[in-house]
Amino acid sequence: ARAGQRLTELLKQGLHVSYPVDEQVVAIFAGTSGFLDGIPNDKVTSFEEGLLSFVKDKYPEALESIRTTKEVSKEIEETLKKACAEFAESFGSKK
Repeated sequence: ARAGQRLTELLKQGLHVSYPVDEQVVAIFAGTSGFLDGIPNDKVTSFEEGLLSFVKDKYPEALESIRTTKEVSKEIEETLKKACAEFAESFGSKK
């Protein structure tokens, strides 16, 4: 149930905010891969915002690949795991 609450928080978008599909894919990947497990519900939004900024800065090729191919290849999946793990560690998550 707690994981479901975190995923619900993750998927909320502001009234006039919509994330591009490639960013939504990264956020959902993080949530479904367990990277939110150590994050309190009230910190999920800041985790998501920080993760997306981190991926844009450090792994822009992953976003570009998702945007252009409209899929997550094995290579991109590995890149996302690495990016999520790096960010989660800096954020203080236990994954």
